[in-house]
Amino acid sequence: MGTIKTYNKGECLTLDGDDLQAITTLAVTCLKEHKGVPAKYPNSPQGLDDFMQRSQSFFEYCNEINADLEPEKRIIPDIENWCLYLGIVRSTLHEYGKRSETWRNAIDMVKTAIMSAKKQLAMRGKIPQMIAVFDWTNNHSYLNTSEFRLVAEQPEAATPPAISPAELARLADTTPELPEIISPE
Repeated sequence: MGTIKTYNKGECLTLDGDDLQAITTLAVTCLKEHKGVPAKYPNSPQGLDDFMQRSQSFFEYCNEINADLEPEKRIIPDIENWCLYLGIVRSTLHEYGKRSETWRNAIDMVKTAIMSAKKQLAMRGKIPQMIAVFDWTNNHSYLNTSEFRLVAEQPEAATPPAISPAELARLADTTPELPEIISPE
């Protein structure tokens, strides 16, 4: 496998004919199965169960397809691959997460499993670090720790206690009379 110099900077590995075999097999399977019509997972206990069974099947598919491929040609679980396997698009996944706390937790659990796989690969140097950080912040809600924000504190203004008109009148009635001061002439 050779390398090529990219236009703007750096080098990358050349693409071999079967580098995309795992992904294109997944795409062909999805397109044949759904014929361009997104799968539907109803907002019901059965719909959630079907969704989770299909999600589990996605990881089984990854294991099966990766067993026969060289390491650099294997499919890496990610959000897009998962959605493709489910027969939905990312925006549909996002909408499913708004259905209920149960749906959100189920989706987050699968996202955590996907993140765990990618993090393991990154920690072993199998995914470029910059790509990993970009993916984690955009797809898995991680925060870039080099980011900071300054927020100016607003001083609390001292406000005198409010006195009602009735209280003011009562205070005026109880104020003692001051003696008249006569100035010397």
